[in-house]
Amino acid sequence: MSKTIPLDTIPKKHSIVFHPYIFAIFPVLAALGREIDWVIAAEAVRPAVLSILAAAFILVILKSILKNVHRAGFITSLLLIYFLYYGYSYKLPLYFYLGNMSISRHIILFIVWAVIILLIGSNLVWQRVRPQVITNFMNILSVIYLIIPIRLIVIFLIAISKDPLTGWTIPERLPLVNSQGELSTLPDIYYIILDGYGREDVLQEVYQFDNSEFIGYLEEKGFFVAQESQSNYVQTSLSLASSMNFEYLDAFEDIESGNRYPMRDLVHNSRFRSILEQYGYHMVGLSSLFIVTDVRNADTYIPFNTSSITDFEGAFLATTVFQIFVDNGLINLPTLGYKTHRDRILFAFDRLSELPEVPGPKFVFAHIIAPHPPFVFDSQGNPLEPNDYYYMGDGSHFRGTTEEYIAGYREQIQYVNKKAREMVDAILAGSTRPPVIIIQGDHGPGAYLDYDHLEGTCLKERTGILNAYYLPEEANKLVYSSITPVNSFRVILNSYFGYDFPILEDRTYFSPYGRPYDFVDVTTTSNTPCVRP
Repeated sequence: MSKTIPLDTIPKKHSIVFHPYIFAIFPVLAALGREIDWVIAAEAVRPAVLSILAAAFILVILKSILKNVHRAGFITSLLLIYFLYYGYSYKLPLYFYLGNMSISRHIILFIVWAVIILLIGSNLVWQRVRPQVITNFMNILSVIYLIIPIRLIVIFLIAISKDPLTGWTIPERLPLVNSQGELSTLPDIYYIILDGYGREDVLQEVYQFDNSEFIGYLEEKGFFVAQESQSNYVQTSLSLASSMNFEYLDAFEDIESGNRYPMRDLVHNSRFRSILEQYGYHMVGLSSLFIVTDVRNADTYIPFNTSSITDFEGAFLATTVFQIFVDNGLINLPTLGYKTHRDRILFAFDRLSELPEVPGPKFVFAHIIAPHPPFVFDSQGNPLEPNDYYYMGDGSHFRGTTEEYIAGYREQIQYVNKKAREMVDAILAGSTRPPVIIIQGDHGPGAYLDYDHLEGTCLKERTGILNAYYLPEEANKLVYSSITPVNSFRVILNSYFGYDFPILEDRTYFSPYGRPYDFVDVTTTSNTPCVRP
């Protein structure tokens, strides 16, 4: 009479269990592959090492308990997939409904994964399978998965090696010092970018939103609001590289490249900043989500993230189970999520309100990603939680309908106005001498923006911007209703530092997102009534 012998007790050639380590490192490389053109690759080392060590720890513990390395490896990989890949579940709805009862996706996912691990990892199953076959399958599957992020990284490195802008540096400029500027009388200068803030007539025409109350407030405070202003470019990096160097980006025209690193360098080490430094100014930079405007080499950098966790590590943690604790306010990590996005907006307004206390003269630069999507505030400042995983897409990259964009924008801009008023009041009240304040949209909103095609874009919406100047003394006489950002700092340098920069012709250019330097002059068409595509 024959006996049934469990398969996992039969001596066989050993298969190496390495798939847990690959599943551990995959999400780190995936995050790096997605963001490699905007992150510092070295920041991926620490999360990669910690993930591998976590895999090794779990594997050793389970192996000592289960006495079977194949089974221990399989369960380790399942646990790692659950913990490290959890953030990708944000593509699921926030809540599932059974009749009138809502169930959080966190509960659903926990139950589903607990059942999967308990069933597949049970003795009942492992007495009926060939452990080494499972290990071989998981090893092969993990390697196949690993090819995906490696491919993205290799493609990026090859593209960079062929890119005409790789290694680009800012050309040397002759120093421009004018002795007419007196240090004791020079004003603090605030350059505040409200991302995607549209012009008053555009908001009325396209969004059916009356912004006259906020514009009236600015004018009552002494601001000049340029009622016909347009952005010079339709993308943030291009707009700010141009405005902060008070020149057009003609040197980049028709360069076949998607490399925006030169724009980052032009913002971080702008011509305006270099001139001010010669007069004893120090630059104050506020933390921004956008690497182009996150000026960490500022003389005073005010970080949002005061922990030792880097922004890349925050992006990685957003894909893990840690996001549950962040969402529920149990821990505070710099992950990319809607709560953190709200906190960043409030952080910027609050810090700006406190900066008059910092001794001057100072040049303050702040890029606030609002009223730009995601829409995380209602008109009263109550938190909104979009029913989707965190995403900042604008225009044709926005995940939602045009109607949802317009409704969300209308709500968020009202709260942005409230915070902007508080900020302006605080800056003016706290300044010992009248400051210069520029509040500007880098471009307009994007409900009708096609990032890839000029023909599908409502130009008046995308290029019509808020452009408001608080200029003490006689400088208000030099601004005009159609002034564009490229001339903003020309006016300031001429007014307060005695320079004689010519005022450039105000022009506007469109370029597709993937071909940022393929400029098309749309100056005149940007002024025409908005025809919705």
